[in-house]
Amino acid sequence: MNNVTAVTQTRDGYLWLGTRSSLVRFDGVRFNVFDDSNSPNTGSPHVTCLFEATDGALWIGHEDGAVTRYQAGKFDEVTVQAAWRGGKIFAISSDQAGDIWLVNQDGELARVKDGFVIPAPAINTTHLLSLANNPKGGFWIQRGNEVSVMEAGQFKPLPIAESTATPYIQGIGTGRAGGLWVMMDTRIRKWKDGRLTEDLGLGPWNYAAVSTLIETANGSLLAGTADHGLYLIAPGESALQFSRSNSFPSDWITAVCEDREGNLWAGTGNGGLAMLRTKNLTVLTPPDQWQGRTVLSVNASSDGALWVGTEGTGLYSYSNGDWKNFGTDAGIKSCYVWSTVEDAQGTIWAGTWSGSLFKRTGNHFELVPGMEDFSAPTPALLATSDHGLLVGTGIGLLRYESNKVTWLARKPELLSPDVRAIAEAPDGTIWFGMSGGGLGRLKEGKLRQYRRADGLASDYVQCLHLETNGTLWIGTFNGLNRLLDGQFKLVTKKQGLPNDVICDLQDDGLGNFWISSHGGIARVDKTELNRCADGLSDKLHCLAFGLSDGLPSLECSGGFQPASCKTADGRLWFPTSKGLVAIDPQNIQTIYCRHRWLSNGCWWMMGWWRKVRTWVVR
Repeated sequence: MNNVTAVTQTRDGYLWLGTRSSLVRFDGVRFNVFDDSNSPNTGSPHVTCLFEATDGALWIGHEDGAVTRYQAGKFDEVTVQAAWRGGKIFAISSDQAGDIWLVNQDGELARVKDGFVIPAPAINTTHLLSLANNPKGGFWIQRGNEVSVMEAGQFKPLPIAESTATPYIQGIGTGRAGGLWVMMDTRIRKWKDGRLTEDLGLGPWNYAAVSTLIETANGSLLAGTADHGLYLIAPGESALQFSRSNSFPSDWITAVCEDREGNLWAGTGNGGLAMLRTKNLTVLTPPDQWQGRTVLSVNASSDGALWVGTEGTGLYSYSNGDWKNFGTDAGIKSCYVWSTVEDAQGTIWAGTWSGSLFKRTGNHFELVPGMEDFSAPTPALLATSDHGLLVGTGIGLLRYESNKVTWLARKPELLSPDVRAIAEAPDGTIWFGMSGGGLGRLKEGKLRQYRRADGLASDYVQCLHLETNGTLWIGTFNGLNRLLDGQFKLVTKKQGLPNDVICDLQDDGLGNFWISSHGGIARVDKTELNRCADGLSDKLHCLAFGLSDGLPSLECSGGFQPASCKTADGRLWFPTSKGLVAIDPQNIQTIYCRHRWLSNGCWWMMGWWRKVRTWVVR
């Protein structure tokens, strides 16, 4: 399936591919192949072109000159009674009356309903063919150095030439605001209202033929060539070229398509199918680049600032473009800040590896009273509804309130009491996860500890997420546990998670969880996740984000609380081993089809950027 000859998206959302060996339909998750082994009357396996008619029928052209039609789940062979040379069907389109027209490799046109033929030009020195559909009905066709239009029941040549000399037409493409883009004599021109109206200057492909071109929804031109790769020309910017020289899978572009979500697809002659889409991630970095250290914890305060704990460079704050760093000179005795939180009064707290607990006073941090001699790590902080603070430490769980320390759980009641995550229920029940000690519950003064023998996937718990209905999600070193009605259920990489080391969960308020892990970040539909946990489905379809999407590292930070946060604008923030990442769930671009979406599957992928625009190729 490496030779893709045609790409189109039909109105039901499916992406259809023509290849030299079969017809393929992509539903956003999987590819389904149609051939004689599973679908009668599919015709020759070598598909050359695709076209969706106004009635929703998909017309399919073949190498041997045959034509088939797919409608209402059924394939039919189409008889073409035309007195023409036949041969490979190069393109299919329709006129304003809805009549279907075929174009063969010689440039002849045949109307399907009655076999009426429009002959090829008498002289075609370049042997170039290109067809562009008019959204208002009809089409334009380039045959050598002649461009003609089919409109209002008439087929006529366009007076493109600006002089007596014969122009060199390199290709054509439909303009979104009407008109036709014409690649002519190395320039990019626009034909509209009977004349050439725009000149975008020299095309970056020089004298190469442009085999396929579209104008995208944002006004960019996407052009494919036979031996120079793919070009993207955005308004007001320099052209981007994707070719083998910068790791694109092929220089031979056969088809391009923009889907309804704005993703750009390119079929290649020997490199399969590639997808380009806008980058969905933002990496936030201070001027000192975190001094090369790992980002561990992140919290959003009520004034809109971000507070970021690091492994060795103290605590950072970011507000309105301004960075500040708080280390030993600001009163934090240890630069290993493992946790940070804002309490109900707006005070910022920082927990450290070996320097106890600190709170902010102005631009300085002070060691809190009652913990002067405390030296155990404090990797988890949670501000409670009663204005207190729950503190997870390497030796147990404590409450800090009114300058007083109250131990809630530690040895000997707890085994391996290294507390890394805390959640509090509305009824006052406290859940806490431990590194080596499993899951703890403190309810009505009674302590219970859950471990692997009780159904927990791992005794190493990284994070907790408590839903309003009482469902507790537990991120472990061995997958994601759900605790509901006293029963543990497990979802792992086997079902579709990108990795079994779960670092944190965030609810985007749109019906999804965002899960950070040691395999990147993934969006998971909550309903589908619950179905998988209930055993009603054995496959979880994650929208995963990795290095090619802009993540500086696949390894996200976990075992520190908070290991993610949500800001007032809806963005989600995740620390990684190489920086801080933001995702805007409301502006994620994916391909939707029958409630399925594109996941990070088997495509070849790369990151590519210029200025602030980033394109990812799959």
